[in-house]
Amino acid sequence: MHAKEIWLAAICILLSHNPQLTHSKKCGCLEKPPKYKTCKDPFCRPNLTPTSILNQHHHCVCRLGAYRNPWGQCITLEECKSCGTFRTKSYNLCASECPMRCDQPIPNCSSRCVARCDCAPGYILDRGNKRECVKADCCPPRCPANSKFKLCVSNCRPMCNR
Repeated sequence: MHAKEIWLAAICILLSHNPQLTHSKKCGCLEKPPKYKTCKDPFCRPNLTPTSILNQHHHCVCRLGAYRNPWGQCITLEECKSCGTFRTKSYNLCASECPMRCDQPIPNCSSRCVARCDCAPGYILDRGNKRECVKADCCPPRCPANSKFKLCVSNCRPMCNR
């Protein structure tokens, strides 16, 4: 059993350190290939963006007038500004239909995504103020018996492990 876990960890490390294995060479509609290897993207809400996304080498850079959001997606300036009144939200092209809420069970809904202002990575909707977000480790969602919430900022939805 441990050999299988070590093997999976080794593959994850290999993939995470080799962008050519995990990223296709095709750029999105708001992206373009960089003219120089040192080209860096402007970020929408860099204070809410995980360091791993800020420092990640992207095969494509955002087109002029587009900004990278905290999930690593290129968005328009209008989309970036649309969440300006929220301190801990940013525009996400693929937000969950059923966002996690502080001290509530993790919602079980479809994996279909919607474009909207969303709690930044590592944040969930506040219990009292449903329009603002709080750090998930300060107010985790409620997990089933014999499990506990573990925060891991990634592109995957957080889950309770058993």
